[in-house]
Amino acid sequence: MTVNAVLEQVREAVRSQLRDLGAENVEAMRETMLIRNGMYCGRRFQCGTYQAIWFIEEDELKLFGPCGDVLRTLSASEAVAERSSSASSDRRAA
Repeated sequence: MTVNAVLEQVREAVRSQLRDLGAENVEAMRETMLIRNGMYCGRRFQCGTYQAIWFIEEDELKLFGPCGDVLRTLSASEAVAERSSSASSDRRAA
């Protein structure tokens, strides 16, 4: 799988997670690359007052609420798998 395909899967998983937590207009989500010591280390996604941070090396996704509190922590691969299974069950139901 290409890097772009993985990134797109993570984006969709983040949108789904943020939507579940109460964020609105997740399609307008903003995204920022994270650099630590000159090296790419992840992404920050923001949707209104909600945000998520994806730490690449740790395969960790942290979701934050409007007050900055951590609402959920899970692995990015877990979030992608959860999103994929949810999307396939939605297709079967239609």
